[in-house]
Amino acid sequence: MRMAYLRAMLNQDISLFDTEASTGEVIAAVTTDVIVVQDAISEKVIVNVRTVQAFAAADRAVQSYKTALLSTYSYGKKAGLAEGLGLGTLHFVLFVSWALLVWFCSIIVHKSIANGGDSFTTMLNVVVAGLSADVVAVLQNGKIVGTGSHEELITKANGAYASLVQLQEIASL
Repeated sequence: MRMAYLRAMLNQDISLFDTEASTGEVIAAVTTDVIVVQDAISEKVIVNVRTVQAFAAADRAVQSYKTALLSTYSYGKKAGLAEGLGLGTLHFVLFVSWALLVWFCSIIVHKSIANGGDSFTTMLNVVVAGLSADVVAVLQNGKIVGTGSHEELITKANGAYASLVQLQEIASL
């Protein structure tokens, strides 16, 4: 049953995971499906246990059910731990990266290399680029003044994007 479920998940259109579903939604859906299956199995087992009780074999059925539940419970604990550690590590890296970005921008503002608005705009650009943006849009005074990849925009010597990158390079010296 687990293999069939995994195959069904892997056969989904990849665009679902790219645009329509977040990691949290996928984990929540899987958890919900597991609970529904466990509930259905529990109901089926309870019905079977009652039938067995009617035939005076209740002790054996209860012991079998208990053994099955213990293995499922053990697996659930391990899966929960793995999910928690994985998601916790991901969030830790994400938030530490953002904290370093904010700290670096504060140094730039403190040393008067750039003002707060330029630093904030740069910080947002870095966050968006970190989310795998293929095309960068450069804003200046609330208007788009350029679009393209990082490599394309950096070659425009007097462009706003190239100027921000130069400020970052000066600040890191």
